[in-house]
Amino acid sequence: MIRMESIWGKDCLELKPERWIKDGTFVSANQFKYPVFNAGPRRCLGKNFSYTQMKMVAVSVLLMYSVKGVEGHSVGPKLTTTLYMKNGLMVTLRPRLVNNV
Repeated sequence: MIRMESIWGKDCLELKPERWIKDGTFVSANQFKYPVFNAGPRRCLGKNFSYTQMKMVAVSVLLMYSVKGVEGHSVGPKLTTTLYMKNGLMVTLRPRLVNNV
């Protein structure tokens, strides 16, 4: 379902995080579009915990490092039971300057 043109549009195969950002704010799509955690009253009990954990890790990394994608690196999904990147996600991390006040 994650790559179905009928659900996501003509650009369904493109990595476009801006699909879920409107006016600088995250906007949740219909929960039945991508039911990796299922949807409705029988959804996964760990969904909220996993989303919170993911956000905490992302914020921790972004607070400590400036992250930039490596130009020319091919980014694409690997089609398996658990979705992950075929070639990984190559990035350059640079420590942020932190003012100790």
